[in-house]
Amino acid sequence: MTLQTRNTILRWLLAIFSLWIVLWVYRVLTNIGQPQMEYSEGLLLYTAKLFVTGKFSWTLSTTAPFNVAFYTPIGTYILGWVCQIFNYTFVVGRLLNLVYMAGILGMVYLIVKHETKDNLVSWIAAVLPMSAVTMIAWSFLIRVDMLGLFFELVGVYVALKNIKNTKILWSVPFFLLAFYTKQNYLAGAAAVFVYLLVKRSPRALPFAALFVTLFGIIFLSANIATHNGFFREIILYQRTSPALQNPLTAIITVLSVLAIYLPIVVMAAVWLNKKSVQTLLGVYAVSALVINGLTYFHIGGGFNYMEETIVALSILSGLWIASVDLSKEKIQTVLIATVIFTVVMFYMAVGGKMGSYYPGKEYAAQTATAETIIADDTYPILTENFGIVVMAGKVPYYDSFVFDNMAHTGQFDESVVLNDLTSHRIEYVITTKLLGGSDSTTRFDDSITADVLANYHIVYEAVTGGGNKQQVSGTQFNFIIYKVN
Repeated sequence: MTLQTRNTILRWLLAIFSLWIVLWVYRVLTNIGQPQMEYSEGLLLYTAKLFVTGKFSWTLSTTAPFNVAFYTPIGTYILGWVCQIFNYTFVVGRLLNLVYMAGILGMVYLIVKHETKDNLVSWIAAVLPMSAVTMIAWSFLIRVDMLGLFFELVGVYVALKNIKNTKILWSVPFFLLAFYTKQNYLAGAAAVFVYLLVKRSPRALPFAALFVTLFGIIFLSANIATHNGFFREIILYQRTSPALQNPLTAIITVLSVLAIYLPIVVMAAVWLNKKSVQTLLGVYAVSALVINGLTYFHIGGGFNYMEETIVALSILSGLWIASVDLSKEKIQTVLIATVIFTVVMFYMAVGGKMGSYYPGKEYAAQTATAETIIADDTYPILTENFGIVVMAGKVPYYDSFVFDNMAHTGQFDESVVLNDLTSHRIEYVITTKLLGGSDSTTRFDDSITADVLANYHIVYEAVTGGGNKQQVSGTQFNFIIYKVN
């Protein structure tokens, strides 16, 4: 097969996978201006503003509002600085996340280009992470995940370029930036150390020593500056009750994520079988899968916990495409099957239920109504939808997910909340489920639920269902507003 024919096949493959980019652009354009679409978006905007205005306290307050950082703070600070310039809106935060995502795809391109010297294959690898709706959905939500992953990939790239010299140590600062953006980003640093150790490289111990030393200096300095608050919020307050998700549920979910990305998984697996894991990128993929899989068992784990794995498998898929002999009929069959599968998945995503990640047109009007309802509020609002509260210029009472777990692990006295409810200091409560109903699982425990039902009444419902209730396009966008009697 001539080089020209090979490149023609690769261009067609790139064109097919680029259909996902079209879907990505469509999803962004039609949803970037929506109100809060994911639990933590409004809360991150609020916390980021507290950080950059110097109002965030690393000492737990004894009265409402209660705040914790939850994530290591680099991403939150950057979000706050950018919003300080351009305004605290969902559009600004989501555009910033898209910049991070573009950086991730750019790093995938550079990593594969470094390994293959093949421009076409590198472009194919760069679009592969977007080949399923989970990555498209999370790519522009206001999160710290994408920034942490970007820093990690820069570290991997620096390590690759300097694998045989001491400049590999320059990757350490980027791995530290990744961890101090979100504390689960350790796969890159672990992969480099394991690879150097397996290869018996003299740079293994200096790499580990530098990472541990700088990690310790940063952590201790932050902890001293915050009077032990950094340790409490980044480590202790991460505990949940129960500690882990149902193992079977978590395993099934992880496997379902990998099934969605089946073409990438297959290509990466073939490459790993051929090259073994004794390459830095192979070790990185395995390290990401192990760490992501384990952290997924943590309560609150979601699809975003698999982003490192998805990107690592995309890189390996690019390496596989570059390594195959397209003149062999068997390989052509595999490529054709991969393309067909991808096209089928694409049309499923366009026309099927995979669009349920996004709210309908009615959602913006409903949240605007909610903001009007709570306009008279004078006390922090107990809420599961922080976007409504923050966009209304009000103050959220606390992060209901974090503080519910803190109460159950003995790190927060929930009697303060119960007292604020029964004494009617809290004027409004916003939930995502109808309290006392057949499906009333919320981030509030039974005591809080009972006090809300006894002291508050519903003034607005935006839920799936009939009657005179406002309709919403998916249960994750439900919200019910309770007002004090």
